[in-house]
Amino acid sequence: MPSYPSSSIVHKLKEHSCGRPGCTNSKLGGASMRRCKQCHHEYYCSEECQEADWSQHKSICQFQAEMLARENETVGSIGEDYDAWRLAMGPMLFTWIVVNALAVFHHPEHIQTKFVMLSVKQKTERPVKALKMYCFKSILVFDRSALPQVCPGTSGTMEEIIHDADERARAQGKAGVAMLLTCVTRPDGKSRALLRNCPVVLRMEELQVGESPGWEKKMQEIIDEGRSIKKMIAKAEKTGMLN
Repeated sequence: MPSYPSSSIVHKLKEHSCGRPGCTNSKLGGASMRRCKQCHHEYYCSEECQEADWSQHKSICQFQAEMLARENETVGSIGEDYDAWRLAMGPMLFTWIVVNALAVFHHPEHIQTKFVMLSVKQKTERPVKALKMYCFKSILVFDRSALPQVCPGTSGTMEEIIHDADERARAQGKAGVAMLLTCVTRPDGKSRALLRNCPVVLRMEELQVGESPGWEKKMQEIIDEGRSIKKMIAKAEKTGMLN
C-alpha cells in the first residue's frame, strides 16, 4: 500500500469515522457504517455507538429532522433529490470543503466565527444517478453576522443549535462543529429551490492536514462529473494518486 504524507488529502478523507467520540471505526477501515435514520446526517459503526452519542447528537438531530420535514413539505422531490445526492456523495465531500474553505489549518477560530455556503445548480434534465444531480456553482465564506440575511427567520435557532453542538464537541476533544449551508438553485441558476443546513463535525487531526492545492477546482470536477469520492480513495490506495 502506498505511503502518504500526513498532509495528503487521502489521509484527511480517511479521517471521517464513527460519530461517537473516541471511536475510530470507519468504512474505509472495514466497519459497516450506518446513518442516523432521523436526520440522515451523522454516521455510526454500531447501535451502541449511536446510543452513546445521543446526548451530543440529539439537538442537531432534532433540528435537522425538523428542517428536513419542512423542506420536504415545501419542495417535495427537490428535497428528496438533494438527500439522495448528499448520501451518494458521502460526508467526506463536506469535510473537505469546510477544512479548505475556512482554512482551519491556519485559522481554527473560523470554525466558530464563519460559515461556508456551497451553491449547486439543478441540471435541466433530471439524471438517473444521484451523483450526477447537480452542477457546481460556487463556494463562498461569510462571517456569522451575515446569517440573518442568508437565512431570514431561522438563523437564530440555527446558530444556537450549532453553538451548543460546537461547545459539546470541543468539550469532548474535537475541533468543533463548522456551519455549512448548501444552496440548490433551479436550472436557470437564479431562483433558490432549497437551502439546507449541513453541520460538519471536525476532529483535531483535521486541523493539521494542510491546504490542498487546487481543492476548489477539484470540488467542481467532482460535483459536475458526479464522481464518487469513495471510488477515488479506493483508486488512490492502489495507485498512490488522487485524480
